[in-house]
Amino acid sequence: MPTIGFVGIDNAGKTTIIDVFTKQKMTKTIPTVGVNLEQVTFSEIDFDLNILDLGGQKSFRLLWVDYLNTVDIVLYVIDSGDHERLDESLKEFQNMLILTEANDIPILVLINKIDLPNTLSALEIGQKLSKIPELHDRDWNIIETSAVTTKGIIEMFKWTYSKITNNILVLEVDYTQIADKKYYTPCPLLLNLSDGDYCINHDNFTPIKIVPLLSMFTKDMSDPEQVIKETIEEFEIIDRMVCFNSIFVSDEDINIHCATDATVVEVERVTASRDEYIDSYNMMHLTGGKMCSECLYKILFSAIKRKIKVGMEPSVEEIENVKIAEVRRPTDLSKC
Repeated sequence: MPTIGFVGIDNAGKTTIIDVFTKQKMTKTIPTVGVNLEQVTFSEIDFDLNILDLGGQKSFRLLWVDYLNTVDIVLYVIDSGDHERLDESLKEFQNMLILTEANDIPILVLINKIDLPNTLSALEIGQKLSKIPELHDRDWNIIETSAVTTKGIIEMFKWTYSKITNNILVLEVDYTQIADKKYYTPCPLLLNLSDGDYCINHDNFTPIKIVPLLSMFTKDMSDPEQVIKETIEEFEIIDRMVCFNSIFVSDEDINIHCATDATVVEVERVTASRDEYIDSYNMMHLTGGKMCSECLYKILFSAIKRKIKVGMEPSVEEIENVKIAEVRRPTDLSKC
């Protein structure tokens, strides 16, 4: 079974990236002590992988040499916002190159935490890396990542998969094209609770009727918006709210929209783009996760992500509170 090793100095975000990708959740992490080994099955593509999470504290870096020559790929994680320790991270990267020189292991550099303000880009750090002589003859690549927004995580996996299998991984999300719109299912704003179904996009938390939108459409339908409008009006007559289990994206706009009222899907002033939706969907699909709206919501609109994307800098206590709230968020996965 192939093995990839996550390495980098402490607090670079290695464990968080692993947790978000393999478990689709962000949990409170503590500095990795020594080495953690996890086996992950990507059931949808019949691909198994061992993941080594190597501790980055100074006292554990001596252990790197014992493991790096046993892996098939190295993923070196750099905190793009830690300017004070960048030289330290680059120095350890150079040492890591020397340790793996004999086996010539492919290396992917992850410029992590790119969602935060005042970060260095992959281009800026790549220019520094290019000056390291031990890197010149190596098979390597560099991408920007964020465990909070999931930026670059799918790209990371695709690159890793291609190096191990010599095949290109093609991931596709099903959608229905109607006129200039692409309709995707599920809508991440639908919440199934024991006392009814709710649309998170509405504040009054009134139980609503969930309608499978795509099943209403036919190839001959020329005006899907009119069908949506008429359906909403029918439910308004009986004083009920209706939501469709789909979102749509138009050719002119990359933001995803609510199929009920065509407004941009937004949670606390944070929107999700089509690319974010597709990446989040694929993250779950690869590991065999259920395509339920609650799970998709947690990736697209996690509480921490919302706060960071609107420019807020929550305190440590606030971060811990929103993590607890996300974990306790009620779901009924039997309806997924």
